[in-house]
Amino acid sequence: MISKVRSVFRRIESQSSWKDAAVLALRNPSKVWNYLRRSGSRRWIVAIFKQQTIFQKFSDELSDSRFLDRLATELNKKFSRVDGTTARGNRYIPGAMLSQHATALYAILRQLKPAIVVETGVCNGFSSAIILKALAGNQSGHLYSVDLPEFTGENRNQFWTGKGGAVVPQDLASGWLVPRDLRDRWSLQLGKSADILPSLLCRLDKIDLFVHDSEHSFENQLSEFRLAFDHLSSGGVIFATDINWSRAFDVFAKEVAGRSRRYFVDYSSGLVVRN
Repeated sequence: MISKVRSVFRRIESQSSWKDAAVLALRNPSKVWNYLRRSGSRRWIVAIFKQQTIFQKFSDELSDSRFLDRLATELNKKFSRVDGTTARGNRYIPGAMLSQHATALYAILRQLKPAIVVETGVCNGFSSAIILKALAGNQSGHLYSVDLPEFTGENRNQFWTGKGGAVVPQDLASGWLVPRDLRDRWSLQLGKSADILPSLLCRLDKIDLFVHDSEHSFENQLSEFRLAFDHLSSGGVIFATDINWSRAFDVFAKEVAGRSRRYFVDYSSGLVVRN
């Protein structure tokens, strides 16, 4: 428990000193509690894989393939030549999924072997590539992605005011990072998830895994979680990133508590598994 508390203090808002972290913790006890209950839990691994060794096997599989490294190298190479800010004043960034989240998602996909996967939020295609790599390993399944890309150099007002600086270079397309040999299992629709997701889910009827990585406003997150759950098969999973951006994940998890189980991968990522 002591080591867990120490790690929490180290991570809280990247404070410059223990004193600053302690002051912030005293002023925001709910934030510390969220870190404590979400960080370091392995319950999700037991729930999905039953044994740590099975999760480790898939984790090692991804690591040994060097696929994550190749994606990161290509992405960093491209963004080393990208500079600027969005219309909201946020500095341009690739917006790639964290490696630990990508590894967790890959392992879940390899274990569950979903037939239908739906993803919101593609940007440069880092998470899409991870999903498709796992489906290729399974030799089954199809990914349906929805994305509203923001390109460098544009000044549109259609994006959420809270959106960060994740952008696609203007000379490329949404999902450009996805290797050509993985695209046979991929369907991509461009537009707001609020406009596309309802009809897409109705057409698919049942889905096995839903990945949220689009607009992280409370309204959009809650709407996507609710929509996805209505079409989620028994044993299906909602994999949500950036759950620390709003209260939507906790609100949603309480709504479906009797019909599902909630788990935290870490402070910013969580799972809901339908019973």
